[in-house]
Parts: sequence; structure tokens; C-alpha cells
Amino acid sequence: MNTRIQQLQGLIDELRTQASVRVGDIVVDPLYSQSKHQGIYEIREPEDKQTVYIGKTRVARDGVAQRIWDHAYQVSDLIETLEVTRQGFADYRVRSIAIPDARLRGLAEYFGIAICDPPGNRVG
Repeated sequence: MNTRIQQLQGLIDELRTQASVRVGDIVVDPLYSQSKHQGIYEIREPEDKQTVYIGKTRVARDGVAQRIWDHAYQVSDLIETLEVTRQGFADYRVRSIAIPDARLRGLAEYFGIAICDPPGNRVG
């Protein structure tokens, strides 16, 4: 297997081993302060069985925590796509890992989308 593919699969495997937390819990302290890293994140439905979205940070000052807050409280195509209320979205689960390198972070996001095919990600 290609070395890059192995590296990306390893990152997705690492992401999948992280404990998931409620979206409603990560947008407040202490979890908000602990989630300010630049990286990728996976949002799963409340039962934590299906991936519904994989994303990455770009330039968010507060990293993953800010991106989750944006999904939860800003105008969010994700909430509309999932056909849930903001209150219902608070019960969805999220996990993340830090990936400081922007290029690797982007490749890991795309790789995760390709293998998980989450309904909340627009492709095509």
C-alpha cells in the first residue's frame, strides 16, 4: 500500500479511537478550551453509530472548538442537510485529532470523506 495512503488511514484510525463527546458539551468550557487545536473532526449521529460529517480547521483561531461552535450556532448548511434542529444537533457526537500541518490536514479530511461517505458532506 502507498505510504501516503497508509499515513492517511492511520490518521483516520487515530480519529476513530478518540472518545466522542456531545456537540453541546464541546462548545462550552472546559471542553471548548481543550479543543482549540488545528485538526480534523468527525461528527456522528447521537447514537454514535454513523458518521454524518468530516471536517477540518482552516484558519479558525480556536481550532476544532470554533468549527463545532460555528456548525452549532452560525448559519449552518450541515444542520439543514441533516434536517435537525439546533437543539437536536447538540446531542450529536464529535471526536477530533490535532494535525498541525495544513496540507496533511486537508488530505486527511478528503480521505476520511472518501472512505466514510458522510451524508453531511457535499461532494460532486
